[in-house]
Amino acid sequence: MKNKKMSIRILFPLIMSVSIAFCIISCMILFSHYLSAYFIQKTVEDTNRQKNVLAQNIENEIESINDTINTIYYDTIKKYDLQDEAFSSILSNIENSSSEYINGLALYDINGTSLWHSSHLSATPATQESWFTQAKNNIETIYYGPKKLVYPDKVKHVFQISRYVEYIDHGKMKPGILLMQYYTDSVDAILQHYKNTQTSYCYLLDDNSAFLYHPFMQRISSDLYKERTINIALNCTNYKIHKFQGTKWLIERQQIGYTGWNIVLVSCRSRTGCPECRARSCILRR
Repeated sequence: MKNKKMSIRILFPLIMSVSIAFCIISCMILFSHYLSAYFIQKTVEDTNRQKNVLAQNIENEIESINDTINTIYYDTIKKYDLQDEAFSSILSNIENSSSEYINGLALYDINGTSLWHSSHLSATPATQESWFTQAKNNIETIYYGPKKLVYPDKVKHVFQISRYVEYIDHGKMKPGILLMQYYTDSVDAILQHYKNTQTSYCYLLDDNSAFLYHPFMQRISSDLYKERTINIALNCTNYKIHKFQGTKWLIERQQIGYTGWNIVLVSCRSRTGCPECRARSCILRR
């Protein structure tokens, strides 16, 4: 009987201790889970706000670009006859006065033949160019075509922006396509404000999923870096947390108006020093 009492005295505290320890561990795990979910949700909300600000700023810039090409169309191309001496001089003056952001202008008939173009632009037919066919087939919208490298020594790029127009030739209205080569600097500056790092950055894709901007573009061009998040971003509605080699990455995407462009924000959700972060760091330091 004495031994039985001794066993109870020993076992009861032991069971109580184990039960209390189990409850504490369970509470810690539960608290950790909720705390983790809270921080993830907060990060998603913060990133979403940043994404919205960037997207809105880009849309404001696109609206400004649209105003520029529309002004050229309505105030010059639709107003003056192609055979009028003022036609060429006015377009040249527009180009010269706007050389800070416009690289060149060109007007084509509906068959792709050059009617007028900036002196440094080619006069070759434009029928095979995507910006020409898109503007021809979508007469109600301004088309933002692929990015193009100009002045390679200065690494300057332009957006090839086109729209359907009607011009006057010998007093008759005829259909055509207006091309404006607009420097990418203003859009690049907006995205650079994000303060991109190896573990938190943004990039911009065109309607064909080609890069319009990426902070690691030089490394990508040299095959020292590969962006793995493009397909994930394009296939997610708003955001996705993707796990790669044990590391969680938050990926958010938003389309920019009617352009077909997509802005993508990527950030590492694991602790500093995770394998993937170190891999990115090594790649960028090569």
